[in-house]
Amino acid sequence: MIRVEAEAGQLMILRQELHDFFEKNKLPEAVLQRLELVLEELFINTIVHGAPTEKKARHWVELSLQSCDQQIKMCLIDNGVAFDPAS
Repeated sequence: MIRVEAEAGQLMILRQELHDFFEKNKLPEAVLQRLELVLEELFINTIVHGAPTEKKARHWVELSLQSCDQQIKMCLIDNGVAFDPAS
């Protein structure tokens, strides 16, 4: 697990974490490319739409990765504003 500030410049750190995970677990490059796109979309959406309403609050994002039984689990958690589909 890694935690970074929710700022666009931090995306490179999360990408490196993903690449290191794939290399360590000897996972396919094709899957890495797909998950890298998913990670980028999730992270940017989190920055754009999830900033805390309190100006003093630090907005962070945590990335965790797991590989088990030919499955990869990527989890992105932040402390921002929850998504409201009714708004």
